[in-house]
Amino acid sequence: MVNKIYYFVFPDSVKHDMNIIMKKVFTSPLKSSDIESICFNKRNIREDCFYTFLPEYKIEIIINKVKALKVLFAYKNITAEVLMGVSNNNTNFVTTFTDIRHKKLLNVFLKTNQTEENIIDTILPF
Repeated sequence: MVNKIYYFVFPDSVKHDMNIIMKKVFTSPLKSSDIESICFNKRNIREDCFYTFLPEYKIEIIINKVKALKVLFAYKNITAEVLMGVSNNNTNFVTTFTDIRHKKLLNVFLKTNQTEENIIDTILPF
């Protein structure tokens, strides 16, 4: 499995414009095409969130760039939860992936990665 699914949340979105943050994050060495592997949730009054389908080294770039901007945020690797279907109980996840483009991206990821070997490797990485 190459890509992982990470969940990012920006709880103080009122103070920060997500478009400005993302423009600053998606500059070299990330490619503008990487943004197509990100699924943004509809804007919530209290927070902005998105899901990524990117390799871990690109996730690390995003994390480091957002930290450098000194923006309050949280993130979590949810790959195992998604592969096991646990994330279907999360309202933000369900809302995000009702969008047809996002659903297609998720389905491609699941089709590629929902093999017994990949699920075992994700749950028991050693």
